[in-house]
Amino acid sequence: ALPLLKKANRTENSPLAKIIGESYFNLKKYEQAIPYLLQYKGEKGHWNNTDYYQLGYAYYRQKNYENAINWFNKIVNGVDAVAQNASYHLADCYLQISDKSAALNAFKNASEMDFDLQIKEQSFYNYAKLGYEIGNPYNNVAQVFIEFLKTYPKNQARKEINQLLMSAFMRSKDYEGALKYYEHATDFEQIQTYQKAAYYYGIQLFLESNFDAAINLFNKALAVKLTSDFNALAQFWRGESHYQKANYNKALDDFKKLESSRANLDGLNYNLGYTYFKQKDYQNALRYFKAFVAENNSDTERTSDSYLRLGDSYFALSRYAESVEAFSNALLKNTSKSDYARYQTAMSYGFINNNANKINTLKTLVAKNKSSRWFDDALFELGNTYLKTDQNELALQTYDQLINNETRSPFRVKALLKEGLIYNNQGNSAKALEIYKRVASDFNKAPEAQQAVKNAKEIYSDLGQIDQYETWIKGLSFVTETDETLDKAMYNSAEKLYLQNNFENASKAFDKYLQRFPQGLNVLEANFYSAQSFLNLDKKDSAISAFENVLNLPNNLFTEQALLKLALIYLEKSDWNGATPVLIRLEDEAQDPQNKRFAQSNLMKAYFAKDHFALAISYAEKVLKYNDLDANMASDALVITARSAVKTEDFNKAKQAYKALEKTASGKLMAEALYYDAFFKNQDGFYKESNKVIQKLASNYATYRYFGAKGLVVMAQNFYGLKDAYQATYILESVLKNFTDYPDITDQAQTLLSEIKKKEAETNTSVKQ
Repeated sequence: ALPLLKKANRTENSPLAKIIGESYFNLKKYEQAIPYLLQYKGEKGHWNNTDYYQLGYAYYRQKNYENAINWFNKIVNGVDAVAQNASYHLADCYLQISDKSAALNAFKNASEMDFDLQIKEQSFYNYAKLGYEIGNPYNNVAQVFIEFLKTYPKNQARKEINQLLMSAFMRSKDYEGALKYYEHATDFEQIQTYQKAAYYYGIQLFLESNFDAAINLFNKALAVKLTSDFNALAQFWRGESHYQKANYNKALDDFKKLESSRANLDGLNYNLGYTYFKQKDYQNALRYFKAFVAENNSDTERTSDSYLRLGDSYFALSRYAESVEAFSNALLKNTSKSDYARYQTAMSYGFINNNANKINTLKTLVAKNKSSRWFDDALFELGNTYLKTDQNELALQTYDQLINNETRSPFRVKALLKEGLIYNNQGNSAKALEIYKRVASDFNKAPEAQQAVKNAKEIYSDLGQIDQYETWIKGLSFVTETDETLDKAMYNSAEKLYLQNNFENASKAFDKYLQRFPQGLNVLEANFYSAQSFLNLDKKDSAISAFENVLNLPNNLFTEQALLKLALIYLEKSDWNGATPVLIRLEDEAQDPQNKRFAQSNLMKAYFAKDHFALAISYAEKVLKYNDLDANMASDALVITARSAVKTEDFNKAKQAYKALEKTASGKLMAEALYYDAFFKNQDGFYKESNKVIQKLASNYATYRYFGAKGLVVMAQNFYGLKDAYQATYILESVLKNFTDYPDITDQAQTLLSEIKKKEAETNTSVKQ
């Protein structure tokens, strides 16, 4: 044929070159075959898969792997012996250039064809091991190993595969799969894997606040009794789970067992201290918080918190001098709750009659932070202390500051009553009457209004002006002189039932009271405790109505609690429309910073749930500004920012939020964050970098199939961007085959696959559209 080629015309040149090239190929003279195979123009300008295979294999045998890959990966849609052989050698080419991700796909393809059973088995083995090494975006790595062992039970590598299988369960965090597979295991290492899986799965569910399920898994880990470290850890976290469920007796049982076993667990004394504290066993709480601060000086956050709880425990035991010392130590440790520590220090000074130090401490608190949760409490208590120490002018100035500046404080009306008392004691009855009338007029629904009327009555009586008193009270709708005794009796009866936890009868008694005395002396308390009773009876709708009655009264001591509890009811029902206005008001009126933060974090969630993405981002940004932000709340804020930004196509903001989320996220959230990292890299044209992220997603988060499938579609786009049609089409076909439970993803994959095949069919006759 060589002499003929020299004499051939243009139309004969291509087929003759093909004959010569194939001859050299069949003689295994691959170097000589290549130039002739390259001269071939194809049938009517189109090549088929065999043409591509011959060139690819010729380059492969020359160890020219880059060119081999270039020709092998043009074989699209092949299902025959040629395609299987090509896939196997293509995989080896990718391994030679250290592209393990692409090798995985090629081995998988070869393992799924039955034309050469030896290639099939070896490809399956390589596919399984590569998936373990770099992650498998198609299938759970452990399940691939299980399938291999089932298919090839006599394979020489079965011992190695069994070892890798145990590791795969743990590496991929497929704890549920490990528990099922090793449930009846008898091998020591397999039982050990079962215990670890139970423990780590328990931790995962604990972090998701699924405490009942976590306890069940810690029980399974403890039942094994194999590894002392894991036994101790499982017992500790079971105790912590019981604590989170407010099952303090069970929590204490676990923590005490650990103490008696001398388990060296950081924070055990801290947990014991808190458990006793929650049970109001302050003597034992003192013991363990003292032990914790003695051994954990490096843990400043928990140490300062322990000093606060020491202070609270001493305070509850009326050991006020020691309470002062403990709160002072908390301040020295720069506690984040310094205002609370100062306020409690001041109160402790008061109980040991050290009013000078009490006043100085309260003045420091008031001067340091006017936005403090304890600011109005401190002002009111400072005024009271001035009054107690006969410093009436300073008391009046302090009360005035509270009355004029803290317009939403529940102490405002109480401060007015105190001012009335001072003026009356000074003989200024006219000023006292003016104040009492202001209370009765401006705060007519507050319980203090009744006290103001009583105080005014005494002044009128002393002045001999009862007629003026009678004229005045005619204009007050809430005053009925003859009903006062009955009012008290009916309310006290209902309150007694409530305090006895007899909520069914208490709710009925409060209802009767409110019907009889809609403007009664105790209308505020009756509505609030009625709401609490309904809440305890799980009558949420009735509780809502009662809490709303509390909120319709002027700001009072129960306003903030009512807002919080009402919001919680709506949130539990996922009633975002009901929750939103309550949360807005709570954010605006909360005195406790934690409640303000609670409102903002849930407004963030509410607006996201209602598709108000700009507002969701706005509130997420508010939440993220807090310095001492709880890790879960920070994660929620970043997630909502990221998802909202994706919805509004603000991809720069989404990219930043997901990147920040990667630092702390775990489980499904980390899978989501990694997917979007890959997505954004694809958008920016960084195809290889995007594929590396998808491999990380596949390696560490294989159990989250939805994001794994989405990642595969991006990987296909990356490969096509890298001119690798073989990888792109194979990945998309795998998505269509393996992820039918996600129709949104398969629809996207089908559209993309059709586009690629249409393009490739222009140069390859083997491609079927």
